[in-house]
Amino acid sequence: MAFHPHQPILASGHLDHTVCLWDTQTGACLRTLSIHRGWVWTVAFSPDGQILASGGDDSNIWLWDVHQGTPIRRLEYDSSAYQGATTHLAFSPDGQWLASGGQDSAIKLWDLHTGTCVKVLRGHGGWVWSVAFSPDGTDLATSSSDGSVKLWRGMPDDCLTLVGHTAPVKKVVFDPKGQFLVSAGDDGFIHQWDIHTGQCLNTLVGHQGWVESLDICADGRSLVSSGMDCTIKLWDLATGMCLRSLSGHQDHVTSVAFSSDGHTIVSGSLDDTLKLWDVATGICLKTLRIPRPYEGMNLTGVVGLSSGQKVALQMLGALVD
Repeated sequence: MAFHPHQPILASGHLDHTVCLWDTQTGACLRTLSIHRGWVWTVAFSPDGQILASGGDDSNIWLWDVHQGTPIRRLEYDSSAYQGATTHLAFSPDGQWLASGGQDSAIKLWDLHTGTCVKVLRGHGGWVWSVAFSPDGTDLATSSSDGSVKLWRGMPDDCLTLVGHTAPVKKVVFDPKGQFLVSAGDDGFIHQWDIHTGQCLNTLVGHQGWVESLDICADGRSLVSSGMDCTIKLWDLATGMCLRSLSGHQDHVTSVAFSSDGHTIVSGSLDDTLKLWDVATGICLKTLRIPRPYEGMNLTGVVGLSSGQKVALQMLGALVD
């Protein structure tokens, strides 16, 4: 999921191979973008909000005109071999570059003027789950299923490996001033790192189980996290205290983000919903859900379907009593 940097628009990727653009004020789905041939894992807006990038299981990265809802370009790596899923995308602060990470353990840097991959960074020993540019665009942070966080300084003249997690690291973000990194892992910990020394400055503990996503507010004071315990937690970064825990999802909360003004949090869950939360009160403002083609169909008593077919239909909205 990603908030538009300047407008009340939210983008989300879905298991039905689509990308949806939502009006965050009304909760209406403005557009459905269909071109991927697999699950859509990641979406990202360019800094000016004109372009949306999306990636997923089909290994394709698509650039979209946000206002027209039309594809602009497909970014294609120069290889005939399947590159695996694209799990995360990030634009550089100047909008000239796109970083991608995924199943093949590599980080690719794309020149958006030409649409070509200009650098491939290798060093992780598993899926790359997260990529993030520093606020000045000079450094790149990445995290992986190998349990490490890497800081590629000068992209990629120098690489610093941050060791502390004992399980896959699902998300890494810079603070707005570029002074430290924060990472979230399946070991249940959130680590804050000094980007100069690689030392762990603080560890936030509160989730039960995997921590799957996090984000830092634009003012640098607050952090939001989410995980397999179905909760969203709001933290004070200065003290490391948990300010509030938000409940309402019925399954893993796999993605969470602040709006650009810091007033709203969006969360996405395996319960097939997106929720918008008011930061000040913790109240759920809206719940968004895409109507699925078999929504409400009852499969109880239906014969002739394999277990796989039933699971597929349930993913598309069918019910089994």
